[in-house]
Amino acid sequence: MNAFKFRFLFVFLCTLLFSSCKKDETDDGLPKPTQTGEDMMAARVDGNIWIRKTCWCYMGNNGIATQFENGWLNIEGKQDEEYISITLSGVDKPGNYPFKPSYNKLNGNGSYWNSGTLTSWSEINRHITNYTHSGSVTITKFDTANKIISGKFTFDAESEYDPKSIVHITNGWFDVKYR
Repeated sequence: MNAFKFRFLFVFLCTLLFSSCKKDETDDGLPKPTQTGEDMMAARVDGNIWIRKTCWCYMGNNGIATQFENGWLNIEGKQDEEYISITLSGVDKPGNYPFKPSYNKLNGNGSYWNSGTLTSWSEINRHITNYTHSGSVTITKFDTANKIISGKFTFDAESEYDPKSIVHITNGWFDVKYR
């Protein structure tokens, strides 16, 4: 009888231990979104994982830059040669903010570019949201006391030089502090 109790207790404890483990990533391989000002950004770019966490790297080669002032929000993340940028206007609370294309592109857009194959910055092939390819950002946390903005984003962006070249940014999220 003691052997039965021991086996039962062992199986019960193992089941409890393994079922209570938390994954640090979502089912799609991205880290779980945070809302604590981690200065992190993640997304899938055409299905490939793209993750950026701010670091004070030598020569400033990677990181996240965030600007927020008078409702204008700009978040730019750089991972090696790949950049994702989000620009919104009128941000004042949690909610959905669709990209609104305009001539000056300051009303809201998402963009992606890869500088890895460039020989000069004049050759950059930036993909940007427009009237036919767009997306949105959902602000999930807007904390002015602690200067934290968190949210999720998705967008399709068209090449400025080749309208047939479309980049799909999916499952994106950010959790940033602004100064």
